[in-house]
Amino acid sequence: MANAKKNPIRGKVGIVLIVMVIFVIAIFWIGSKGRTIEIQESNNEETEKLLADIAKHIIIFSEEEPLIVSINNAEELKEQQLFFQNSQNGDILLVYQDKALIYRPQQDVLINVGPVYIANEEQNQ
Repeated sequence: MANAKKNPIRGKVGIVLIVMVIFVIAIFWIGSKGRTIEIQESNNEETEKLLADIAKHIIIFSEEEPLIVSINNAEELKEQQLFFQNSQNGDILLVYQDKALIYRPQQDVLINVGPVYIANEEQNQ
């Protein structure tokens, strides 16, 4: 019994399973660390307060509810788009159909406002 051979297939399967588990963990870890923006789940009271605070600085002629996003990695966004040049982590991005705003709630200031361009597939062809 001391000379019994180890099953080489069993050892290879074990190594493959360990590598797969490490790979899946790495993907989830990188995915959670790499988020540059995060859509905020807020209730109506929080949204109304945020919009009222912003209304002190700019008039928005729209009844639509904006997409509200928290900026988590401002440095990466600055590299991707000039619009985010003065943004910081913790700023709030509001996206309407025709405009986007960056608001800093800690200082109660608008950081940037700009138009939103939506490319049509027909224009790209």
